[in-house]
Amino acid sequence: MHLKKAISIVQCCLMITYLFGCSDKRTNSENIIDQKTITFSEFSIEEHIIFKNIYEYKEGISCNLQLIDSTLVCMNVSNQPNFFFFNYNLVKGDLSSGYLNYGRGPGELIGVMSFGVVGDLFWVYDITTKKILTAEKKKALTEGEFAIRDEFAVKQDQYWINLKDSLHYYGVGSPNSNYSIQERELFSGKLAKEYGEYKNIPDDISLPAYNELKQNFIFVKPKGDMLVLVRRFEDVIEIYDTEKQTLIKRVHGPEGFNAEGLVEGDSFIRNKNTRISFLYGALTNNYIYLTYSGHLDFDENPYLTQCVYVYDWEGNPIRKIVFENNVGSIAVSADDKTMYAFDENTGYILQAEI
Repeated sequence: MHLKKAISIVQCCLMITYLFGCSDKRTNSENIIDQKTITFSEFSIEEHIIFKNIYEYKEGISCNLQLIDSTLVCMNVSNQPNFFFFNYNLVKGDLSSGYLNYGRGPGELIGVMSFGVVGDLFWVYDITTKKILTAEKKKALTEGEFAIRDEFAVKQDQYWINLKDSLHYYGVGSPNSNYSIQERELFSGKLAKEYGEYKNIPDDISLPAYNELKQNFIFVKPKGDMLVLVRRFEDVIEIYDTEKQTLIKRVHGPEGFNAEGLVEGDSFIRNKNTRISFLYGALTNNYIYLTYSGHLDFDENPYLTQCVYVYDWEGNPIRKIVFENNVGSIAVSADDKTMYAFDENTGYILQAEI
């Protein structure tokens, strides 16, 4: 009797596991947790691409690329040579001289985190000096000259910034905010809106530590009507409507891991169990392209990858793109046909049709 009862219990457990593990099977192995959250375990499409070398970049280490018109802007993350930016002209096939000096003097920066273009402005955010510089887009792209138009102090701590327009910016990582996104006035730093409220914060974790644990990048759709938050320590993205300030979709997967590390006071401290998730992104009006690591923080080269995850703006996982090169960031053409990257091992700017 005891044996039969044990077998019956095992069978019951297996049936429950089957029912819950196999519920809501979809093309991408998705499970709907609620109306705005999707988990998935694999991409339905895995595409292998082959990059070709198009230019040997000898001006330092470039891990941050952006394609603006026909110019590939290369952000140099080392301080040698003494410039942050170089432009590679895709039509002419040549590299500009460097611009925006590294240093502590007037018009110089130390720790550039993010940059981009809004309207006729080329903007740069420096997390170290806590300021945003703007310059004329045309001069920066065509002449390699960062003639400063305005300089704005960032009075609050923000890990990552993206300009909304010439008057406002989006910020993430404000340590004492219960919201993941802040929209602030560029001139005054005054808070205009907050959204992406954190819910169910554990009682034993302080708000600053929780903000570090949930650390994000933020990228804005070219049309400006949506933005995406990209977690650093979890394979989670969140897509927001910028006009309604509402969450459209939260996507967790394919591995479905959460941030792991130590919490000490107001700090989240990475340890041997901390995994690095997404590294950088490239956005078009059709898709979100994200370089993905998945490595432990203590692994060799956790900030390089050989794959890109692709989502649409409704949060659907579309495909996984894999390649043999070790890259940190990518850029993608507006028509979603061409991808660019920087090979950290060879020093070449790369190009592939996708």
